[in-house]
Amino acid sequence: MHGSSASAVTAQRFIDYLYENSFTPGDKVPAERTLMTEFDVPRSTLREAISVLEVLGIVETRPGSGTYLRSTTSELLPETLSWSLLLSQHTFGDLLDVRTALEVEIARLAAARVSEELLEALGETLSEQRAALNAADHEEYVRADRDFHRQLSEACGNSSLEMLSSTVRSLTRVWRDRRVDSIEEIRKAYNEHRAIFTAVLGHDADAAADAMFAHMKSAKRRLMETLIAPQE
Repeated sequence: MHGSSASAVTAQRFIDYLYENSFTPGDKVPAERTLMTEFDVPRSTLREAISVLEVLGIVETRPGSGTYLRSTTSELLPETLSWSLLLSQHTFGDLLDVRTALEVEIARLAAARVSEELLEALGETLSEQRAALNAADHEEYVRADRDFHRQLSEACGNSSLEMLSSTVRSLTRVWRDRRVDSIEEIRKAYNEHRAIFTAVLGHDADAAADAMFAHMKSAKRRLMETLIAPQE
């Protein structure tokens, strides 16, 4: 197993482990070294699996303390199949298609409905992305990237689309945050965001939708590459 496919399998095994060992809400899970031995995986794979479970709301990591169970074990059993489907590589590609459809429509509506306040916020976030690019600051770029899409979804004026896109972005977050791991990839993503912003600023709905579709196509390529990238 390689890349995020390995972490997805590990996340599913982690869910089974929690249920089989009767963990209860608030229980602290074993230390990393113990879990690495239990699942026979490297630290990088284990940490990414834990990130997946955090996104799904199953565990929470407390800095300086450890990782703790959030859901009850009775909730884990009926949900295991759903989580397994969401974490599978095949379904992940389908999930990205759903995200593309949502984000394209959000961009189209945002171009027509964006407020001056959100236009200003989007412009500031784009400037933050540019600064992160110039500073080669991956973490800062990822934060600004999240803010850009969140602000754009707010600008579309449709609460249902905003909620759905937020959920899908959360489910893909563990992979999405790794997709821009080089200066060249950050530059490409920044330029794609700039094209979207320019179209929204000009209230050109078709151009905004086209720019977002191009961005999502590029992002999907980067995301799918993380699924086959070897773990260290």
